[in-house]
Amino acid sequence: MMRCPLATTTLRSLGQRIGVGVGSLVLLLGLLIRPASVAAQALNNEELLKQAAACEKRHDWREACCLYDELLHRRRDDARLRQAYQRCLRCYRIVQRHQDKLYRTALERLTPAQALDLYVHVLETVDRVYTDRQKSSPAALFAQGLEELRLAFEEPIFTHEYFPTVTQEQLRSFRKKLDEWQQRKIANRSEAREQVGVIGRTAQQLCSGGQPIRLTVIVLEFLCGACNALDEFTFFLTPGHYREVQAALRGRLVSIGVDLEVIDEQLVIRRVYPSSPAKDAGLKLYDRIVRIDGQSTRELTVERAAELLRGKAGTFVRLEIIPFDSVDLEIKFVAIKRAPVVAPSVEYGMDEPFEFELDNGMKAVFPVGRLTIHYFQESTLQEVKDALATLQLAGMKVLILDLRRNPGGLFRSAIEVAELFLPEGIIVISQTHAIKDRKLSGIIRADRRDAGPSEHPEALLMPMVVLIDGETASAAEVLAGALKDNGRARLVGQPTFGKGTLQCVLPLDKPYFERMPAGIRITVAKLLSPHWQPYSGKGVEPHFRSFDSNDILLEARQFLLQELRRSLQAMSPD
Repeated sequence: MMRCPLATTTLRSLGQRIGVGVGSLVLLLGLLIRPASVAAQALNNEELLKQAAACEKRHDWREACCLYDELLHRRRDDARLRQAYQRCLRCYRIVQRHQDKLYRTALERLTPAQALDLYVHVLETVDRVYTDRQKSSPAALFAQGLEELRLAFEEPIFTHEYFPTVTQEQLRSFRKKLDEWQQRKIANRSEAREQVGVIGRTAQQLCSGGQPIRLTVIVLEFLCGACNALDEFTFFLTPGHYREVQAALRGRLVSIGVDLEVIDEQLVIRRVYPSSPAKDAGLKLYDRIVRIDGQSTRELTVERAAELLRGKAGTFVRLEIIPFDSVDLEIKFVAIKRAPVVAPSVEYGMDEPFEFELDNGMKAVFPVGRLTIHYFQESTLQEVKDALATLQLAGMKVLILDLRRNPGGLFRSAIEVAELFLPEGIIVISQTHAIKDRKLSGIIRADRRDAGPSEHPEALLMPMVVLIDGETASAAEVLAGALKDNGRARLVGQPTFGKGTLQCVLPLDKPYFERMPAGIRITVAKLLSPHWQPYSGKGVEPHFRSFDSNDILLEARQFLLQELRRSLQAMSPD
């Protein structure tokens, strides 16, 4: 369900900095949005297309993205659908960045000359690190900047803020000039800089006064266009978004400690973090949030609701809740103090044990451990180690690893977790010209053949089943694919999302955004499975397909039972 790449509640754009010759990178794998509604998922393709077109007409870009994403999930190779989807994403991001107060403040502080220098810097960076060189030439990026500007002038938030007195006739005339610029031949970055400056000054003349901010904002649209048109996972991070990403890098945010989801137009708690203000206040899974500080959540997106829940540590947010187990739907009023929250990426516990009769007539009981990885962040490897140690102390003999709804996260973390479970073998193939770290590029292998018992305890070699679904993506697909192709585990569920690219975040913090750093999230590598198959558009196929959660768990237990019987037979004397 969570398939569209926009911003989520906990901003699962997680990463780790490494040096790769282009400054500090934050390596990312992840998806960033909420799903289409349950009602939309039930529609046929023609009805979905009609609804998506209607959303575009009324500029409801978020919903349009979700609808096109649902269509793409059904028809992954449809180029026209992907083009429409990416267009809506660009429009969504235009609106989002001009709603970002920190971005608007940064525009006021940047001079036109600084903005032009920053534009050239971005062109150079994209050309250096982006995985597809054909898309990153100065001419191609300039053309995409023109398209971004054209789209921006169609958004009321843009024109009302920066060009409030411009008439429709003036806009039509300006758009004709943009068409003429589209025909200009751009040979290098210097020519691109010069032409963007000319276009900015022309736009300034649309309003009396010619304020410098108008030239600056035009240049920044070209900068954003150079990023946002490359693919659906590459885009400019405004200062506000970048700051939240940095907080999420280590799983730390100031909020109340919940994940949210919109189900049938109702804001629902999807997860409550342990040791969080929400947990202390008694909030539970599937509780409905009706109002936040008096504001109805009926029309709120998950992103906006999450923004309202965040704030300064020590301040209060007042919620109106309908508990999940409420019979009469009575509203409960709760005031919760915001605090720094550590978002754990792992949950674990013991499932109902296996019990079966051995050949000698004796009954055997085998405890089953369950380990869920919600996403990959800096702390995930240690969290997994701690969980496995606890489960083993509880007697675990077989393991269910749950990667359902895992949107990805830190690439390095997923590699480290794969190394835990694989004594040897290929984990993933990373095709890139930007990453020089051998541990994150080329053929990435696990090689723990010489590891001692303390480094590779029994818990890491026991029978294991992995649960996957259509929301299992990116880093989670890398882990699932590695375990499958190396014969380490059986996979149960649904085919995974199919995102076979690696992103990083490049900070734009000096000298132009020193106080309010921004960044670029950019694709730097293509990923292949250990069997040299691309993940993009295909995903990982489970050994057993099932769309029912109960059936998935039942089948997982059946697989584990078969593995146990085989293991016992192998251990028995002839």
